[in-house]
Amino acid sequence: MSIYSRINKKKLKEDEFITATSKAVTYIRKNSKPITFIILIAFILATSWIGLLFYKDKLNKDINKEIFFILKETKSQTDVPQQKIANLKKLKKKLFGNNIYSNLYLGHLYYRSGKYEDAVNEYKRVMESKSSPLMKQNAVMGLGYSYESLGKYKDAISVFLKILNDKDISNKEEIYISLGRLYEESGDYKSALEKYQFVIEKFPNIRNIEEIKEKAKNLKSISTL
Repeated sequence: MSIYSRINKKKLKEDEFITATSKAVTYIRKNSKPITFIILIAFILATSWIGLLFYKDKLNKDINKEIFFILKETKSQTDVPQQKIANLKKLKKKLFGNNIYSNLYLGHLYYRSGKYEDAVNEYKRVMESKSSPLMKQNAVMGLGYSYESLGKYKDAISVFLKILNDKDISNKEEIYISLGRLYEESGDYKSALEKYQFVIEKFPNIRNIEEIKEKAKNLKSISTL
C-alpha cells in the first residue's frame, strides 16, 4: 500500500509539472509580441549601458593621457603649454567627462602659470566632489597656496586651520609652516611664532628645520622690541 502511495505521489508531481509547463508555453504563445518587445527593450538597455561604460572609460583614459602629456611637456614652473590646457578643458566638456583628476591637475597648472583665481575654482571643485581624502587634501593645500598668492591671507589661514582637524592628514608639518608664514605675512607675529615653535618641537628632523629656527629667532627679537 505504501509503495502504491509513493507511485501515485510521484505521478501526481509529474502531472503537475507537465501542466505547469503547458500553461507557461500557452501563455508565451498568447503573449509572444509583448514578451518579445520587453526582451528587445531589455537588450537595448543592456547594450546601451555597456556602450556608455566603454565610452566613459575611453574618455577618462583620454583625459588622463592629456594630463600626462601636459606634465611631460612642462619644462618649468611657468612654462605650461596653454594648448594642452585647452585640450583638457575640451575633453571635460564632453558628455560624462567628469574626471576629478583633471580638476586637480588643472588647479596645479593654473597655479604654476600664475592664474590663481582659476586655480581656486578648480581646487574648490575637487573639494566639493566625492573624491578620495588624499585628493581633497592636495586640493586644500593648493587652495591655500592660491589664496596666499592672491594676498588673501585670512582665507588661506582659514583653509589650513580647517584641514588640521582631519585625522588622516599626512603633511601636518607643512601646514604648520604655511600657517606660520601666513601669520607672519599678515603681521600676526605672535601666532606665527607659536606655529614655528610647534614645528621645531614636534618635527625637529625635517629638512628645513634650521630655516624655521631662524624665522622663530627673528620673530622673538621682533616681539621683544
